[in-house]
Amino acid sequence: MNKEIIGDDYPTYEDSVKLTLAEREPRKSAVTDKILLSRVLHRLACIETDIKIIARHIENTCPKQFEQPSRNEDGSVYAECAWHNISNIEIACDLNDDSPLDWESRVKTNLNKANRKMSEYDTLEQHSPMTLREVFEKVREGCQMHMNQLDEKGYCSESDDYVVALAFFEDYIEGLKRNGAWE
Repeated sequence: MNKEIIGDDYPTYEDSVKLTLAEREPRKSAVTDKILLSRVLHRLACIETDIKIIARHIENTCPKQFEQPSRNEDGSVYAECAWHNISNIEIACDLNDDSPLDWESRVKTNLNKANRKMSEYDTLEQHSPMTLREVFEKVREGCQMHMNQLDEKGYCSESDDYVVALAFFEDYIEGLKRNGAWE
């Protein structure tokens, strides 16, 4: 479905979106949140299964060793009993248990740092409030402008990513309109 461009006969924005989506149809399913979430849940289920197998193996072969304290890299005691670490993994895999949200982790530390940096320069305090609709319009406008700049500079394949992103964005907005959340 290649459309030949002759002279000033450029495809419309809608034609461009359709062409790009047709070319990238396999990628469309790979980037959805639903697939990403299902992959994360599958990985957690695999970890949960394996940790149960490991715990059973420990109970059968060396339970006394896991009654000893577990240690941090610097040698300090992490937990008075190493079984605590096994329990932590099981609890972390249980998405119905919110207690892990209070635990420290590399990810939580990085998120906290990012949030602190954002609060140092709070753009919302420096601009007049915008409705969600106005925010979405600005995002759409910015993406379209950047996509057009890429096209003008000859980076057509890079601008195709924005065509796809804008198509998903437009679908999302249409969903908001259908559900009455747009106004």
